[in-house]
Parts: sequence; C-alpha cells; structure tokens
Amino acid sequence: MVNLKRDYVLAVDASSSMGMPLPSGQTRWAAVAEAAFGLAGAVEKLDPDGIEVYTFASKVKEFGSANAVTVAEIFNTHDPFGSTNLAGLLNVVLLQKWQPEAPMTLLVITDGQPDDKAAVAQAIVTATKKMSHDEQLAIAFVQIGNDAGATNFLKFLDDELMGMGAKFDVVDTFPANSFGDRSITEILTAAIQD
Repeated sequence: MVNLKRDYVLAVDASSSMGMPLPSGQTRWAAVAEAAFGLAGAVEKLDPDGIEVYTFASKVKEFGSANAVTVAEIFNTHDPFGSTNLAGLLNVVLLQKWQPEAPMTLLVITDGQPDDKAAVAQAIVTATKKMSHDEQLAIAFVQIGNDAGATNFLKFLDDELMGMGAKFDVVDTFPANSFGDRSITEILTAAIQD
C-alpha cells in the first residue's frame, strides 16, 4: 500500500557504463531517462512536492525536487561518465539528509557493481539503526543491463544485511533478468508500490 505522506527519491547511476547499448539498440541511459520520466509523473500524484533526484558516478549530484519535465531536462543535459560511487550516494541520502520521521522510498537504478561494496552495505545497515519501524525506509535497487556481478551484489544487499546487523530488511532488488516482458517504467512503478 502506498503511503501518501512518503517522500520518494530517485537515484540514477550516471557512470560511463550507462552509455552502453541495450539489445534494443537504445543506451542504458536513454532507457532509464524514459523510465524516470514516467516514474516522475506517477510520483507527482503520490508526493505533491515531486521526486527528489540524484545522479551518482565519480561524484554525487543533487537536483532537488523534480517533476516529469525537469527529470527529462536532467537526462538531456548530462551524459554518463566516471565510476560508480554508490556508497557516496547512500551516505548523502540516508545518513546526512534522511530523518526517520519522514518515511522515504529510495529507488536506485544501476547497471554495475559499486566502487566500494563494503561501504554500500555499511551505509544501509547504519541507516536502519535510526529506524523504529520498518515502514520508515524502503530501498529498491533496479538493475539495468545484465552484469552478473551486479546481480549477485544486489541479491546480497536484499538477503544478507540482517546478518550484518541491519535492524530491518529495507532492501528489495529488481534484477534485469527478472523483468520478463515488463518495461523499466512498470518495474519502477511496482517498486514504489511494494
């Protein structure tokens, strides 16, 4: 059930590998741009102040609240470049900005393995320790592309963080190979309603 008093944050991997083509011929970046546009439109109905948007590559960039139009502009004016600093993104969003009193769903679209896997896991575990009930935070990782190492790492985040001291199981993953015939937009919509 979707909570109307929830904040939605979209974080998109902007590393250089996002410029690679999908089997359709479209780049990963272009496919995600379409999906993010659709998602921003859907979130506008749920969260009137829009969806917070971040990109992460070598650096983390914050774009603030965005609607469908401003999301499209972000993708049109940026090109994928650099490494995958997912830990940097999680530190900013979960440990610096987020307060548990404001329930949040964080959607992370990524195609590869992060630069520092241990720091990614630790940031999520640390964030769960600020929580008093599990509705306060949901993190959905949506994988684009078919990097097996990324699939395995995201599965680890979904299944193993409680064993590393996480207070709640807050991670869900949507690997590329589980999409079937569903579009990225449909996957993201399912993720915000989970």
